[in-house]
Amino acid sequence: GADPSSFEVVEVNWDINKAFADTTTLENMHAIALERRSDLKQATYAEKAFHHSFSASKGRYYPNIFAGANYGSRYNYVQGEENRSFGDQFYNDNTRLSYGFTVSVPIWNAWQYKSQAALARVAYKNASIRRQNTEVVVKSDVQRAYQNFTDAKTAFTSAQAGVKAAELSYQTEKERYDLGVSNIVQLATVNAAYVRAQGDFATATFTLMFQRVLMAYAEGTLKFEDIPE
Repeated sequence: GADPSSFEVVEVNWDINKAFADTTTLENMHAIALERRSDLKQATYAEKAFHHSFSASKGRYYPNIFAGANYGSRYNYVQGEENRSFGDQFYNDNTRLSYGFTVSVPIWNAWQYKSQAALARVAYKNASIRRQNTEVVVKSDVQRAYQNFTDAKTAFTSAQAGVKAAELSYQTEKERYDLGVSNIVQLATVNAAYVRAQGDFATATFTLMFQRVLMAYAEGTLKFEDIPE
């Protein structure tokens, strides 16, 4: 009789063996993610920036000391008049030297400065909390991606065995049908199981492929060329 099977699985342009050759551990992924994740880097730099801002704001309510000196000269020339020479004016007559020493102690503004420092401290503490929360998110992302990838490998292995068993059952039933021992209903039933097994295998393949990509994304190492076509 005619072959009722017309199912075709599109090949995935991706080396599935790379997934099983990957020996990355969860601990290594955590270490890499803490170093490479851009969102964690951003949170860490923001925390440092707010810490410097807090340190700078505290300095405003401490006494300020200023000491300085200034030395200069000038030369004047009037058209049509008898002018002293440049040397006499610039080096002798018009020289000027000033110096000073100032101590500024904030009194009335000190409370305002302390208030500003308190606000800066709150901003710094919030940035620190955001950085800590981002670390938790990164670790959770890594753990979830690693577990999903491990489950995807198990599902792929199971689906691969299932499609081989379904193919063997279909070939056996097809031979029985060709010999007239079986009927079209039995062959269609076995064929439907074979089609489902092929679909499950294709799904498991794509799932494994994208879980590997998501695992690289979670640890911050995903590159464009790593994304399969």
